[in-house]
Amino acid sequence: MRFRPAVPILVLALATGAGAQAPSAGPLVLLVPASTRAIPLGNAWVTGRDQDVVFYNPAQLINARSDFAVTMARYGGASLFGSAAWVFSGGPASMTLGWGVQALEFHPNSTDAYPYVPSQLMNTGSGDGLSLLTAVSGAMVYKTFRIGLTGKYATDRVAYDVGTAPARHDAYLGDIGVSRTLFRGIAGLTLQNVSLTHVNGARHVDTPRQFALGWSRTLNTDQLDFAFGGQVTARDKWIAPGAGIEVGYGWIEGYSVALRAGARRPETNAEKPVAVGATINADRLTLEYALQIFDGGRTANRMTFRWR
Repeated sequence: MRFRPAVPILVLALATGAGAQAPSAGPLVLLVPASTRAIPLGNAWVTGRDQDVVFYNPAQLINARSDFAVTMARYGGASLFGSAAWVFSGGPASMTLGWGVQALEFHPNSTDAYPYVPSQLMNTGSGDGLSLLTAVSGAMVYKTFRIGLTGKYATDRVAYDVGTAPARHDAYLGDIGVSRTLFRGIAGLTLQNVSLTHVNGARHVDTPRQFALGWSRTLNTDQLDFAFGGQVTARDKWIAPGAGIEVGYGWIEGYSVALRAGARRPETNAEKPVAVGATINADRLTLEYALQIFDGGRTANRMTFRWR
């Protein structure tokens, strides 16, 4: 088992957990990891294998899991996150379609500057906030390449106490992605969050337009499965590496467990770079869990339920 091409990415991810925060951008839902399974893999899911690739790289819709997935998460004591995604295939050139929706309820302080950052999910202020994302994707195969497109709508809406101006940001966005087999694994490249419009009153707010380049590989034995994922995400004047390792054990067909651990360069200095997670498969039901850690010992706990 050799993962040499990705070892430098993992080392870099661990070494760059601290430092300057990511550039200001919004809406907030675009800055929060979309996949429970990806969180403990350094959020390296540009070559992912489940429905949540709708939010990462639409090219990977090809051969993605076709079960239905629902995700719930709690950030600290106040903020809640929910997500659902589905993939279905059919038609020429392995045409595959998918959709996804994410909703994030949070409560910022009236003194928090907009655009918000993920660490502000831990606040219990007077604002009632909703960050929402909807996505529709399609993918096809051309020769040895998988190619995909995504159209997205994202919004931030926050209402404060009477007399305080509300925050609002609406954006129509597009993603384009490509992937293919490379070095016995999968390589993927995507351009995300290309914005057509963005509104925040009279003030312009950037969306987190970014490139993501990643590679992953799996190795299966009789009872143990190993997987590695790594990627580098680049925005204007900001580069974020991330990587993680998964080890799975199956004792009978349809029943297995897996443990994951990884690191990434987070959006803010208040987020810890390391995350862990686990999965339990029991016949048609899959439960996935991920733990993120913020400063002061605060945590975000996320659970995904899959049914096939």
